Amino acid sequence: MLKAHYNLLTSGEIAPTPKPLVPSDIPGAQAEQVSLLAIKNLANVNAIPPGSRPLTFGDKGITIIYGDNASGKSGYARVLKKACRARHTEPIYPDVRAQTLTGPPSASFVVTIGNSQPKELQWTDDTNAHKILGNICVFDSKCARIIIDEDNDVVYLPYGASVFHDLATLCQKFKHSLEAERPQQAPIDTTDIPNVTQAGRFLATLNANTTVDALNAATKWTPEDDKKLRKLNIEIAKATAEDPKQQAIRLRNLRQRIHDLKIGLDKISSALSDKSVATLNTKISQVKIAQSAYAIASQQSLPQEPLPGIEQNEWKYLYEAAKEYSIKVAYKDKDFPFTGPDSLCVLCMQPLSQQAQERLQRFKSFMEQTTKKHLETVEAELLITLKMLADLDLEILESYKDAFDEISARNKPCADLLKAYVEKAMAKKMSMESAVQTLSATLTIELPTCPITDIENILTSMEQDVIKLESLASPQNLATLNAEKNEIAARKKLVEIKLSVIQYRSVLKRSLPYDLCIRGTDTNSISIRGRQIVSAALTKQFKDLLNKELHNFGAQIQLTLEPRGTIGKTIHKLRLSNCYLPKDANVTDILSEGEQRIVSIASFLAELEACGHSNPIVFDDPVSSLDHNWRVKVADRLARESAKRQVIIFTHDIFFTTAIMHAAKIANIPLTPRCIQHFGDKPGSTSDEIPWKATTVLQSIDALEKELSQLRQTRSIKTTQEYAQVAQPIYSKMRATWENAIEQIVFQRAVQRFDPRVSINMDIMKVTVFDIDDCKILLTAYKKCCDITEAHSNIAVTNTLIPEPDEISQDLRILKDWVNNIKAKQEALKKSS
Repeated sequence: MLKAHYNLLTSGEIAPTPKPLVPSDIPGAQAEQVSLLAIKNLANVNAIPPGSRPLTFGDKGITIIYGDNASGKSGYARVLKKACRARHTEPIYPDVRAQTLTGPPSASFVVTIGNSQPKELQWTDDTNAHKILGNICVFDSKCARIIIDEDNDVVYLPYGASVFHDLATLCQKFKHSLEAERPQQAPIDTTDIPNVTQAGRFLATLNANTTVDALNAATKWTPEDDKKLRKLNIEIAKATAEDPKQQAIRLRNLRQRIHDLKIGLDKISSALSDKSVATLNTKISQVKIAQSAYAIASQQSLPQEPLPGIEQNEWKYLYEAAKEYSIKVAYKDKDFPFTGPDSLCVLCMQPLSQQAQERLQRFKSFMEQTTKKHLETVEAELLITLKMLADLDLEILESYKDAFDEISARNKPCADLLKAYVEKAMAKKMSMESAVQTLSATLTIELPTCPITDIENILTSMEQDVIKLESLASPQNLATLNAEKNEIAARKKLVEIKLSVIQYRSVLKRSLPYDLCIRGTDTNSISIRGRQIVSAALTKQFKDLLNKELHNFGAQIQLTLEPRGTIGKTIHKLRLSNCYLPKDANVTDILSEGEQRIVSIASFLAELEACGHSNPIVFDDPVSSLDHNWRVKVADRLARESAKRQVIIFTHDIFFTTAIMHAAKIANIPLTPRCIQHFGDKPGSTSDEIPWKATTVLQSIDALEKELSQLRQTRSIKTTQEYAQVAQPIYSKMRATWENAIEQIVFQRAVQRFDPRVSINMDIMKVTVFDIDDCKILLTAYKKCCDITEAHSNIAVTNTLIPEPDEISQDLRILKDWVNNIKAKQEALKKSS
């Protein structure tokens, strides 16, 4: 598109049509309410087989989806991140063991939009997903706003802010590509064409706009010109036959060259003097202050309370503008500020009461114009200084090599000083140019003394030598002859290189649009705009919300955000505001990995709060690297969040799963448990059941009864060995259920696995119903489960047979009756108390 704008497209190249940004391109930007009900019809997504059972979600409260490592859980999460345009996405690969690829990854999403009936939205990778899916916000460790930068420091990058860095990087890539494409041509050799001749001046001004007529006129040559040049050479040879005059002319020309060198050095010395540096720093400071003042004046309406920073330069600029208006327009010939009877504020045009109501709006309106004009003025002055620096010839010793050689021959120490001076001057010039471009203070570079006095002495000496030589020479007007000869000789040389000049002009003409195109890749405006947008997004409201979230997590962390900009990128360093950070220490040296993750989750939730919508959020393993205390706090916080919006969590952490279930129960939040597991050797099989590790006793008994029912149906078609393989795990689960019964029913969850808390309440009295008969039943049944379970080695020693389904049913009935009996006695105790 950039090349098309400057007509640089080659044959066959077609520029794409620009696609304007719309709200649907931005995740979370839509206000329309959506609920995610299911993901189905996955195809070419990792090793999840096509036709797998849909993964469904509760439309209210919290959905916890547990899956072990390599269970296929990540495949669903990757699809969600891609379709919902998460900040970070990963490539979705098909089953690497499949023989053929049938198409790109795809899936269907079942959603409700507002109060509508469920709709099924199709998604295919690398195509635009339905815009409503962008309302679903996805978070995982790679989507975190809190990142560790190249300096090992913790920085905050708001959602979407990376677009400025990406755009600047793209522009830099375009620039390098265009520079490589730009036609190149070696400079024309003008050694024998003096700059003082018409031919030399023509070459000096040659550019892409030089016309063919001008080129033909400059290279016009006739036989008469050849005759005249030969005649002039003969005349000059005769006139310079005597050495004194020849030497005088050479010396006079050489002296002029040294004089021109001295003038150039004077310009360099003046431009790089301490005074010039001070002036430059002042101009840079003026630009920075003017930029800041303009930014302040352009802000939204100021609060009604008095503002801080009155003593700063930015305020002074605003004050001076108000003063000028008062003296020259509003209250002529009166001192500023005028506070006499019926006086008005020159900013808000209201009576000068104590509150001076509404003065800020008019102040802003006026000052935006004044500060902008001042900014343009000081920037223009700074550009003039930059142009002056660019025009300095720091290759002067090479340009005047003959003059420098003469100085070296006459005064070697002077030549050495001069060389050292020019080298330092080059560094100082680059420092000043860099300071202008980056709006920073110039480096302190001390220049050695420029030997101007020595050069003037050499000029005086050479003038005296010339006078002596001319006094010895015959008086002839060689200057006119030489000038005329030089003009014709230079034009002849130009004629000889005319073809090279034509080629060079053609390259310049073809390079011109490339130069304009390359100029269009400048990233300065991207950096400025990105800094403005990102800084505006990080309002005080957001910072307060971030610290509020950290406080709710119980994190002893209080943060401030410090802006820092690079090319096309504005990030904010996190700074601890409630402690002393040693010099050269980063936040990463203070915060643990877990605390950094908590800060990341807190920033995500703070952004959601600042946005104000209540659309679904999806978490993919949010508590990795967190200890059990943080896991419980995150579970409690997400349970509270699910009261406002649909919350979906993928996790492989069984402790976190149980913490979520407990938090949802305490908060009385609807809970939808799901499980993703292998079915045979295929991952991605979904189940609406709670993971076995997190089930209640009654849920476990119900699941065992279902397994037993299936076992009865297949017993007659299985060998004894095959039967043992499917029946034995039932006793393993039955043993685990007995253990859970002790934890959940007998001891009323006072102490639980996966939970660091000890829950002490009135239910603890129910432990007293457990008697010796209950204990005997428990020990007998538990021992039998242990004898049969493969986890213990006794089965091979005792040659224990796997019970038949009827016996298993009887053992399961013992377990169920025992549980019901304990619960009945506990209920009776509760009523009697």
